[in-house]
Amino acid sequence: MRVALSMLLVLLFASTPALAQEAEPEEVEDPSALEARALFERGSELAEGSRYSEASQAFARSLELVDRPSTAFNLAVCYFALDRHVEAIEVLDRYVASADPEAEAESLVDAARMLAHSRTSVAQIIVEVVPSDATVLVDGDAVEGGGTRSVRVNPGPHVVRVEAEHHAPSLLEVDCAPGSEQRRAVQLDSTRRPARLNVEVSERPLATILVDGRDVGTGSASLELEAGPHEVRVTEPERELPVVRQVALEWNERLRLELVLPDAAQPVSVLEEPAFWGVLGGTIGAALVGVLIGVLAAEVMPTPNGGTTGEVLTLEPIRQGLILP
Repeated sequence: MRVALSMLLVLLFASTPALAQEAEPEEVEDPSALEARALFERGSELAEGSRYSEASQAFARSLELVDRPSTAFNLAVCYFALDRHVEAIEVLDRYVASADPEAEAESLVDAARMLAHSRTSVAQIIVEVVPSDATVLVDGDAVEGGGTRSVRVNPGPHVVRVEAEHHAPSLLEVDCAPGSEQRRAVQLDSTRRPARLNVEVSERPLATILVDGRDVGTGSASLELEAGPHEVRVTEPERELPVVRQVALEWNERLRLELVLPDAAQPVSVLEEPAFWGVLGGTIGAALVGVLIGVLAAEVMPTPNGGTTGEVLTLEPIRQGLILP
């Protein structure tokens, strides 16, 4: 196939329509036109010396300055020689749309031959991603879409990177044969783990614990929760008013609340007052009403956003990384 392509290029460059020569303008005064002309001539020299990569840069810059069909055709020939079929198709389509059917008839025939070959040579990479809003980059270029992304690529190796917030990125290399379709499924692993909340009610084995209105146990409870605010409510048959506590959890956090409840005869409505939860010497003023809320934190967490209870608990917990069962 390479020999066939080389012969085609030789024929293209040897024939008059291959590297189209511009007609000498009568007057060239615009600086952009002068630069475009110089780049066109430089690209022609480089292409005739088989220096297609350098020639493509010269032609591409010339085409940016002045849009001429002859420049587009020569740029497409260079891309074709470099097996950059995706780019060749784009520029050839542009050339065909702007070329004069009569004056450039032979070049249009050559363009049709190159288009046919390039279209069968282009490969396709299809990536199915979870989460669907992840960023997909192929060779550094973003591929837009939802759960399934598709992009046309030139034959050869390509690097696919998938990344999303709060997820570990995934990197893979995909080698594409000419005309092939490569499909990959990528599911990113979340770096956010649910928070774990442990509630202990000292010397009250029959006390009912509710979290966000859900009965989670008596005397003690351990459960996983999403990050955010949560309500811990403790009730007893002989207690008229429940003990209520608001906690704010973060991802990957592990928090333990130990409650020492006052006797049922003692008033507990003060627990509902924000002033009760003020800071006193780094601990909660439990001595005033006989309620102690302690924070017992275990292993140190390496994640930057886990482990803090903010102003709600008024105690600074030790930060820890992963949730331990």
